[in-house]
Amino acid sequence: MACFPTSRRGGEGDHRPLVQRIFDMEPLDGKMLKGLNEELELADLEEDIQEIGYPVKRED
Repeated sequence: MACFPTSRRGGEGDHRPLVQRIFDMEPLDGKMLKGLNEELELADLEEDIQEIGYPVKRED
């Protein structure tokens, strides 16, 4: 049985596995990224994100 990271820090009541949230194209934010890899920052992936057109939720 495969084990996928889950994030309970997302929206209220959103307990979908983190991988499913990525496949659903949920906009990436800092919390979701930390659930995938705690060492990464959005700035580290900015060029790649733009290249593939993945949606990003900006935290201003």
